[in-house]
Amino acid sequence: MTDLLKARKKSDKKHFFKRFWKYFKKSLFSKKNLKRDLTIWLSVLAIVGLYFGLENFFANLTFYDTNLGDKIQDVAEKEKVNPVLSIQSQINTQNWKIYKNDWYGFELKYPEDLLKPPIIQKPSGEDKWEQKIVFNYSDSKEDNYFSGFEVLIYDTAKVKEISDTGEFPKLENPELISEKSCFTINNHLLEINTYPAEEIYIPASDNCYESALFFTSARDKYIYNIIPKEKVGGEEGFGIASDPQQKLIKDMPEFFAVMATWRLIDIYRPKPKPKPVVATRPRITAPMPVSYKKENGRLVCAKKNDKPGKSNQHKGKHMDMECCLDPDEYPNPHCYYDPAKYGKYLK
Repeated sequence: MTDLLKARKKSDKKHFFKRFWKYFKKSLFSKKNLKRDLTIWLSVLAIVGLYFGLENFFANLTFYDTNLGDKIQDVAEKEKVNPVLSIQSQINTQNWKIYKNDWYGFELKYPEDLLKPPIIQKPSGEDKWEQKIVFNYSDSKEDNYFSGFEVLIYDTAKVKEISDTGEFPKLENPELISEKSCFTINNHLLEINTYPAEEIYIPASDNCYESALFFTSARDKYIYNIIPKEKVGGEEGFGIASDPQQKLIKDMPEFFAVMATWRLIDIYRPKPKPKPVVATRPRITAPMPVSYKKENGRLVCAKKNDKPGKSNQHKGKHMDMECCLDPDEYPNPHCYYDPAKYGKYLK
C-alpha cells in the first residue's frame, strides 16, 4: 500500500511538471500573446536584477561609510604625493652637495649650483629654536616667491611638542574646531614613505587653519622643522587664493627633492682639545745681585779674571750677590753661570 502511494505521488508530480511545461511553452511562444508575454518576462527579469543590484549597492555603501575617513585620507594623500613623485623622478640629486651636521645629527643634499653654502644662525629675543641653518638661492628671481629654505632645530627640553614650534599652523577659526566642523590638525600630518620626515600640508581651502606646507622630523632630544623660506617683503603667508603645494611645485620644486634626501644620523660631538700648556718661568724671590754685567741679555760676573774661592767675610753657605759663584755660595737665580767655569759648583 505504501509503495502504491509513493508511485502515485511520483506520477502526479511528473504529470504536474508536464502540464506546466506545456502551458509555459504555449504561453511563451504563442504568437497571439507574444507581445504581452515578452513584456511580463522582461519586467520580472528587471525586478530581479534591480533587487540584487540594490542589495549589493547598499552592502558596499555600508562598508564605504564605515571607512569614510580612511578613504578620504587615502585619496588626499595620493593627490598630494603624485605630483611630488613626478618632480622627484625628473630631478637627479646624485651630484648634489651633502650637508652633514654631526652636532645635531642630520644630513641632506642640496643643489650647489642653485643654493649658497648654508648659514648658521643663533637665536635672539623670543626665538624658541636653538639653531637655524639657512639655504639661500644664489640668484634672486623676481617672479620666485621663495628665497630658499631653512632648517630650524628645537630642543625638546624647552619645546615639548611639534605644536609648540613657531612654524606650526595657526588656528584661524576656533569656533569651527569647537563645533567639530573641520578636521583636527592630525588629519594634516601626512606620513609618506617617500620622505624620512613627516609632511604637514594645509591647503588654502581649509577654513580652520592658516595654509602651510613644511616637513618635520623628531628624535628624543630634538625637533627639526624644514620650511620653505618666503622672500622678505613679499605677501604675508601663502595668500587666501593660493595653494602652498602649487607654489612650491612652480617656484621651488627642488625643495621636495631635498626632503627625499633628509635623514637622521648619529649625534657626534668631539671633546674640546685641551689648551696647550705654556711653560712659564717660576717667580724668582731671591734678591737681585749688587754687582754684575749684562751679556747677551743675561746677568754674568763682572770680574775679568774671577777665581772662585771661599769667602773670608761669611761663614757657612750664603747667596751669591755678584754672579761670581764661589764654593761656599748658593747660585743666584738672577745670574747666569758659565758651566765650563762654575759647573762643579752648580751640582
